[in-house]
Amino acid sequence: MSVRLRAVIVVAVSWGMLWMLVGAALGVSAMVRWPGQLGAAVFSAGFMGICGVISGAGFAALLSRKRVSGGKLPSLMRSATIGAVGAGSMSFLLLFIAYIPTVGVMASITAMCAGLGALSAVTLVGMARRAPSGSTQSDPRRAH
Repeated sequence: MSVRLRAVIVVAVSWGMLWMLVGAALGVSAMVRWPGQLGAAVFSAGFMGICGVISGAGFAALLSRKRVSGGKLPSLMRSATIGAVGAGSMSFLLLFIAYIPTVGVMASITAMCAGLGALSAVTLVGMARRAPSGSTQSDPRRAH
């Protein structure tokens, strides 16, 4: 497995897990407010997890393509914009496919996903900037 593919998978799974936890928390809060809504909690966690995986994979693929072409990491503002637009549009598309008829619900979930996308993107790029470059570290998989 190539290093880029493994990086995309790691980012996608980590975004999916984080977003699933946020979705589960929202679902549990809905259960507290309206008892007997276990289906809402499960749907919320699953939907947010799927959105996180897809958005994380897309962002990581864009980021790895930018890095391969010799470019530096994008600024935090640019990465937040890319993450917000990508995650918001993906969640809107998934909500449209799932046929959520209420515009207010679609708008609030899309805005929440856009915020999570921006936060996740800024966190990822910030961590990547703080990490030492790969050329200064030895690869533990290689035999010395």
